[in-house]
Amino acid sequence: GAINHVSSALHSACNGCSGATVNYQSFALNDVANEFHVYSVNWSPDQITFLIDGVGFYTYNPAVKDVLTWPFYEEQYILLNVAMGGIAGPIDPNFDQSSMIIDYVRVYQNEALSLDEFSKESVSLYPNPVSDVLHIQTSQKIDAIEIYNPLGKLILKATKVENQLDLSALETGIYLIKLYSSDSAIMKKIIVK
Repeated sequence: GAINHVSSALHSACNGCSGATVNYQSFALNDVANEFHVYSVNWSPDQITFLIDGVGFYTYNPAVKDVLTWPFYEEQYILLNVAMGGIAGPIDPNFDQSSMIIDYVRVYQNEALSLDEFSKESVSLYPNPVSDVLHIQTSQKIDAIEIYNPLGKLILKATKVENQLDLSALETGIYLIKLYSSDSAIMKKIIVK
């Protein structure tokens, strides 16, 4: 069987897939059944890297990042499970049961966001979709605005923004807009048509 076998997978829509997991990597790990290990995921705007005990063993960084290969700018879920069969190989016919003991799960974010002071509800962006001028309605003073494409590349940075921003130079597509106010920041999605 695959007793000392660990794998990580990313699930997304794909062109021509037939239900198989195509974005995965397996790793042989000594005594995985009896020893605790630290499993980590480093999720950045450009790539996702899986690590075991601080050592990377799989990085997903597709050359083309589009809706089929890179939906990871949206909210996602983390699933921890004991998967059997499939890419791990056949299940031992004598198998009876298994358990997965988890000591802790921690999620960290590189940049602290103070949503108490600058909550999603306190910011309104309209029209969305936008074709030229985006209006920003908030009670907070906006110090800066950054706009990123779906690949996480900074497209536009503006400071001293009042309550509107000209986006007519942007190509049609989905963008992430990050608004900064003193120690707070918030990110929202906008569609440019």
